[in-house]
Amino acid sequence: MILVFEDVHWADPTSLELLERIRDNAKNWRMLVILLHRPDLNLPWAEQPHVSSLAINRLDRVQVSSMVESLTEGQVLPQTVIEQILAKTDGVPLFVEEITKAVLQSTIGGPNEDRSDAQPSLVVPDTLHDSLMARLDQLAPVKTVAQIAAVIGREFSFELLKTVAPFPENEVDAAIDRLLASGLVFRSGHVSEQSFAFKHALVRDEAYASLLHDQRRKLHGRIAETLCRDFKEIADTAPEIVAQHYAQAGKPKPAIDYWLKAGRQASARSAFVEASTHLQMALKLLVELPASMERDNLELQLQQSLGGAFAAGKGFGAAETIQAYKRALDLCNNFENSPQRFTVLNGIIAFHVIRGEFEQSRVLAEDLLSRANQQDDSMPRLTGHRALGQALFLIGELAAARDHLSNSLKLYDAARHGSLAPIFSQTYLALASVVLGDIGRGLAFGRDAVHLAEQLRHPHSICNALAFLAGAHVLCGDAEAAYPVAERTITLASEYGFPLWLAGGQMLRGWARCNLEDAERGLAEIRKSVKALEATGALIWVQFARYLLAQALAKAEQLTDARKLVDQILMMVAGTSGRWYEAELHRLKGDLLLHGGDSTAAAEACYERAMAVAARQGARLWQLRAANALASIWSTQGRLPEVHPCLASLCATFGEKVMSVDLRQAKALLASTT
Repeated sequence: MILVFEDVHWADPTSLELLERIRDNAKNWRMLVILLHRPDLNLPWAEQPHVSSLAINRLDRVQVSSMVESLTEGQVLPQTVIEQILAKTDGVPLFVEEITKAVLQSTIGGPNEDRSDAQPSLVVPDTLHDSLMARLDQLAPVKTVAQIAAVIGREFSFELLKTVAPFPENEVDAAIDRLLASGLVFRSGHVSEQSFAFKHALVRDEAYASLLHDQRRKLHGRIAETLCRDFKEIADTAPEIVAQHYAQAGKPKPAIDYWLKAGRQASARSAFVEASTHLQMALKLLVELPASMERDNLELQLQQSLGGAFAAGKGFGAAETIQAYKRALDLCNNFENSPQRFTVLNGIIAFHVIRGEFEQSRVLAEDLLSRANQQDDSMPRLTGHRALGQALFLIGELAAARDHLSNSLKLYDAARHGSLAPIFSQTYLALASVVLGDIGRGLAFGRDAVHLAEQLRHPHSICNALAFLAGAHVLCGDAEAAYPVAERTITLASEYGFPLWLAGGQMLRGWARCNLEDAERGLAEIRKSVKALEATGALIWVQFARYLLAQALAKAEQLTDARKLVDQILMMVAGTSGRWYEAELHRLKGDLLLHGGDSTAAAEACYERAMAVAARQGARLWQLRAANALASIWSTQGRLPEVHPCLASLCATFGEKVMSVDLRQAKALLASTT
C-alpha cells in the first residue's frame, strides 16, 4: 500500500497526530508513506531509521524546457518566450505550468514557428498572480465564480457555491465546466457529491487575493450566514468552518460562538489538541469585543473549556492548564453565584492534587463542598463530595474518602448530570476500597468505571478507568490481572495521544513485568515512565512510580538503590502529606533491611510501624501485608504462638469472596501454626 499526504504544512493538529501514529507503526507494515510539505515545516522524524527525507530542488533549465514542450502539445513557442518563462518561473513546476498555459491562451491564432509575427502576439506574465489573472480574464464570465469559490476554500461544493453566487444555477454550472476544462479546478470526492478543489493551494490563494478586502469580507459573511441557514448539518458538525468565515467577515461575536462550539465538540471526541486550538482562536478575537459582562461571561466559558482541554491533553500539572483555570476563577468573581465556579474550582483542585499539594487541595475541596451545599442544584454537591473524597484518599483518610466518594455516586442522576460524572468517583473508590480491604467491591468499582466509559465511547475516560483498574490490581499484588489492563491503557493512550495515561500505563505494565519474571524489561519501563510522568508535571504519579521502582529494584536484587529510594520517598510523603501508601513504604523498607543482612529487629520495627500506620488509616490491605511479613519472621524463628493473634482476627475481617495474594499467604501462615 502507498499513502500520499500533500500539503502537510497546512495539516490541522488532529491530522498531524494521525501522521505521527502512522509513522510509529509504518515500520511494521507493508506500506510506503509519502508526505509532501514545504521546507519550513519542521517534522522531528528524520532521526528514525525507517524515515528518509528528500529535498526536492527546483527544476533546472533542461527540465523546465522539457516541461514547457510537453505543455504546448506540439505547438512551437519562440525561444525568446521560453527564455522568459525560464527566467520568471525560477524552476517552480506550478509556475511553469500556469505561466506556460497563460502564454498559450494569449496566443492570437496560435503560435507557429513559420510565422514571423508570432512572437509579438505572445505575452509572458511576470508572476503567478499575473498568469492566473490572465487565464481568468480569458474566461471573463467565470472569473467571479472562481473568486467566490476561492473565498469558500480550496475545496468547495457546488451546492454551496450556487447558493452564494449571484448567478442562475445554469451559469454557475457552466462556469464550473470551464474551470474544469482549464485545469484550474478538478473534481474531488465521489462524483455524486459534486465537490471540487483548486488544483493547488497557491492557485486558490491567488484567486482569493484578486478580490478587494471589502469584497472578501462581504463574501465571508454571506457564506457564514448561508451555512447557518441552508447547510445546518455543516454548521453543526464542522462549526470551525463557520467560525472561520465569520472571523474573516469581521464579525467576532458569532465567530467566537462557533469556535467555542467547535472546541467543545473536539473535546467530546477526545481531540484535545484541536480543541485547544479552536478555543485559543476564539480568545484572540475577544479583544475585538467591547468590555462588558457579556464578554466576561464568554471568556469564562472559553477559559473553562480550555482548561479542560489542556488538562486532558497535557495533564492537570501543565502550566497552560492552571493558567486557564485561574483566569476562569478570576472571571467567576465578576458574577454572583456563577455556576461555572464549581467546575473551575474542581479543575484547580485537580491541579493541586496532581502536583502533590494535598492539603491545599483538601482546603479548596472543603470550600467547594461548603458552597455547593448552599445550592439547589445537586451537581455542585456531587462535584464537591468527589473532589473532597479524592483529596482525603490521597492524604490517607481512607474511610472518610470512601464516604464522600460514595455520596457523590448517590447524588448521581444520569438524566441531569451527564454520562461521565460517576466515572471519576468510581475510579478513586476502586483504590480506596481495595486499600481498606474491601477488595471485591473495589475491583467491581474499577470494572464498572471501565464498562461505563466504553459504553460512552469516550477514549480519555476509558484510559482513565483502565489505568485505575490496573492500579487496583497492582495494589492487590496481582501482576497477571494488571498486565493486560495496563497493556490496553498503553494502546489506547498511544492511539489518541494522551501522555499522562501512556506514561501511567507504562509504569503499571513495568511493575507487572517485574513480577512476572521479566525484571530487566520491567525495570527499564518503570524508569522510562518516571521521566515521562515528570514531563507531564504529574508529581503525584511520579512519587507513586518511584515507589513501584523501589519494588522493582528489590526484585532485581539492587537492594542498596532500592533502600535509598524508599528513604527518599518517605521524606517526600512526609512533605506532601500524600500518606495513603505510607504503610507500604515502611513494610518495603523492612523487606529491604531483612534481605540486606540487617538485624531482624530493625525489619520487625519497620513492619510494626507499617501495621500501626495502616491501622490508624483503616488500610487493612497494608496492615495484612505488613502482618504477613512480621509473622513470617516469627514463624522462621519458631515463635509460632505469636503468629495466630497477629493474623487471625485481621484475616477474619476480609471474608472469603476474594482470595487475594496477601490473604492466601496469611491463611497459609496460620495453617502452619496448627
